[in-house]
Amino acid sequence: MKKILIIEDNKEIGIQIKRFLLKNQYEVDVATSYFDALNKIDIKYDVCLLDINLPDRDGHHLINELKNKDIRIIITTVKSDENFI
Repeated sequence: MKKILIIEDNKEIGIQIKRFLLKNQYEVDVATSYFDALNKIDIKYDVCLLDINLPDRDGHHLINELKNKDIRIIITTVKSDENFI
């Protein structure tokens, strides 16, 4: 079973994504901040859905932390500017 880490500060969005993934047989954890995510990234995940706009630190810093892990990262954002990332 694939294990996914959702890093999303909007709890409602995180819950909706988690419900969808659970229904599709994924194992899912949710972190709601940069520091919450740091506490979870030592667990082996296959994929990370990362909201780049986190309240306590920019998601780009978290990408640097995740580079050392064997994990695929999908960046999510509500920003419409393609140059933002």
